[in-house]
Amino acid sequence: MNRSQRSFKFAPTRVTLLLAILAVLVVSFPPIPVGLVTWLFLAIAIMVLIDVIFASFAPKVIRLAPKTTVRGVKDDIKISVDPNYSSTVTIRQQTPYDIGVEPEMLKTRNFEGQLISRSRGTHILPRVAVRLSGPLRLATVDHLAGQATTVSIFPDLPGARRLQELRRRGRLHSEEGKMLGRLGLGTELETIRDYMPDDDIRQVNWKVTARVGKPMSNVYRVEDNRLVICMIDTGRLMSAPIGIANRLDIALDAMAYVAVAAEDSGDRVGVIAFSDRILRNLEPRRKGADAVVRTVYELKPELVEPDYELAFQMVANKRRSMIILFTDILDEASARALSAAVTVIKKRHSIMVVSSRDPDIDKIIQVRSTRPIDAFRQVVALDYLESRQRAINLLRAQGVKVIQGDPYNLARSAQQAYLSLRLRS
Repeated sequence: MNRSQRSFKFAPTRVTLLLAILAVLVVSFPPIPVGLVTWLFLAIAIMVLIDVIFASFAPKVIRLAPKTTVRGVKDDIKISVDPNYSSTVTIRQQTPYDIGVEPEMLKTRNFEGQLISRSRGTHILPRVAVRLSGPLRLATVDHLAGQATTVSIFPDLPGARRLQELRRRGRLHSEEGKMLGRLGLGTELETIRDYMPDDDIRQVNWKVTARVGKPMSNVYRVEDNRLVICMIDTGRLMSAPIGIANRLDIALDAMAYVAVAAEDSGDRVGVIAFSDRILRNLEPRRKGADAVVRTVYELKPELVEPDYELAFQMVANKRRSMIILFTDILDEASARALSAAVTVIKKRHSIMVVSSRDPDIDKIIQVRSTRPIDAFRQVVALDYLESRQRAINLLRAQGVKVIQGDPYNLARSAQQAYLSLRLRS
């Protein structure tokens, strides 16, 4: 709870203006005694002054808003005002561009709305603006309530953990309807035990089950302690918008899903973020998903070309690792720089590149129209897709696994690709 710091701003209400107009009209019809006119205006002035005095008392304000949230998620925000002696209250929550509030303003003592997180990072939620009117409703006074607070907006780590739990229970299906495997199902038999309701059907040992007359499950030893290094490109191409997000936002969401999967598989996970220089470097660690996300959640795209070779030199001498690069594959020219840098690490490490498709390009291809302008757009879009495919083929020729998907399912695709690559490596 915070008392307001009054930013005194007096404003007459409509009632005050109507009284003033009425007084002028009365004066314009003679003969009116001067003393009566003086008392009339004095009475109006006294009533306005009384309203200003009562509306000037600082209200008690309580604001309940999240301190941490996830990009794109709506959270509840509640503001309650004890206006003391005032009759009407208008609450307005000012916000920066990166945070939105719906509705922005309400004429009420108990404000309930939705806080909309548009952009990652740490942002300032300004003080609450409260407008109070006096008991006669002849004047209003504006107050700024409480203190500004910070709101930290993260990639979708909670969503990654929910998906992890579904995988652990064996209840997750792919887009084609196929059951996706659990996390951490190893290949080396460790022991045999009684079947449990949450066991994967692949764990059932049918021969032992038939011999002992009750369901029995294999328990596999999970190979862990591998190194997983997420590399985040923050160069200019990652600033391209996709809906209300950009490519870097989509990449960091996908990184969070991979980091959670690595954590659950017992692997050590770290992160390196770079543009034309190294921006962040977190060494791989156990249970590292939270640390990885917190290390990079405030990063913004930079209008420079990424230096892949500099980034790969950071891992060139590390022990064998799985390198997962989140970047944008635009065309052959940009892919050549990446392909040349891959030679620095491909003999020692497994490499996977994760990139988002552009849904706007896909929409252009699907348009059916007889207008010449649409035909020209489709030609350009097809040329772009062919150039992008050539770039992907160039990387695959170097032994790089390339994952591309629509931005809304890229996180799941990246996580599943990591698990598949993990089993093969």
